Amino acid sequence: MSFECLSGDRMVADIRNPKPFDVDIDFMFSRLRSLRRFSGHPRALTVLEHLRLCGRLAQHSGLTESAVIWAGSHDLHEYALGDIVGPLKHALGDEVMHIERRWDAAIYAALDEPMPSEEDRAVVAAIDRAALSIEWHMCLDRAEVFEWSQPVSLSAVDILVELIGADRVSPVARERASGRPALSLV
Repeated sequence: MSFECLSGDRMVADIRNPKPFDVDIDFMFSRLRSLRRFSGHPRALTVLEHLRLCGRLAQHSGLTESAVIWAGSHDLHEYALGDIVGPLKHALGDEVMHIERRWDAAIYAALDEPMPSEEDRAVVAAIDRAALSIEWHMCLDRAEVFEWSQPVSLSAVDILVELIGADRVSPVARERASGRPALSLV
């Protein structure tokens, strides 16, 4: 069985085991600018916007520089693999995570950057859950799905408006958030 796949201008011999030369960096950023989260929901952030949100949340949480960098790049592999929704990832099992990690390694090598530590990965997982909740609540008008416990100096609305503009933040969420205390993270 062949696992060959075209990714940008590169023919990847085995999508399960990419190499640094398989990474098309220009295509990666172009793709992430248009790839929407939540199965392509039209009001969802793009993956690149999500990464910027995570990076800002990590900065405002006082995380280390390496954690901030990982927060802003932890989903780069989605340019090649797509944004696989959480329930499907869980149904597919650990192999998806292993493939994502191999893409992370190939991308980081192509960018000549060191891979994140397990500590950075763990801290950014909490940032990613907070961003998921913010996006779910502020863009899609859904109930908040996670509790936040560490204070951040900007509110979720302020961060999103700065990143994507007021017109993309749900009017209902903006109204609910007015007068609300500052966002805090897990």
